Amino acid sequence: MRLVYRIGVAFHLLNRVIEKLVGYYWGWSLKSYIQAKAARCGSVFLAGYGRFAHVAELEIGDNVHINVGAYWVCEGGVSIGDNTIFAKNVTIYARNHNYGGDELPFDHTNLYRPVAIGRNVWVGANVTILPGARIGDGAIIGAGAVVAGEVPDGAIFVAQKAGQIGSRDMEHYRRLDEAKAYHNPIYFA
Repeated sequence: MRLVYRIGVAFHLLNRVIEKLVGYYWGWSLKSYIQAKAARCGSVFLAGYGRFAHVAELEIGDNVHINVGAYWVCEGGVSIGDNTIFAKNVTIYARNHNYGGDELPFDHTNLYRPVAIGRNVWVGANVTILPGARIGDGAIIGAGAVVAGEVPDGAIFVAQKAGQIGSRDMEHYRRLDEAKAYHNPIYFA
């Protein structure tokens, strides 16, 4: 029984070493990619894997830390100030689908609104930052929050219970539904 335990511990330790090495590789690889393709890139540290789309529209300041699981769609423009820290699984969108167009639930056109994140900002785990968001210097965004609109300098924002923020134009919706004008995605991002 002790031998089985020791073998299990050895495999566990080996797995942790392999995970660290893979994380370092992903961090180095993504950092090299972002530094080569971004509009501006200061010193950045990436802790592991992530996905960054349209990096040519990304501007990153100095001493920026990005943890694993980042998913950033920079089309529309994303700027990040110095000394900003992102926890794991932070999603940023500077592009959105057009739900007011000619198909349901949205058509093939996109809407672009730049995202601006100030200096010395701390963004918690599993945060989603939506198109047009502006986060002021020194702000803290708590885990699980969804950021839309303006966050003042030094503000602390946390996730709250979900609630309705608006409504669709139901007459427009009914017309499209009756006409069976449904979106047929070839590529969905």
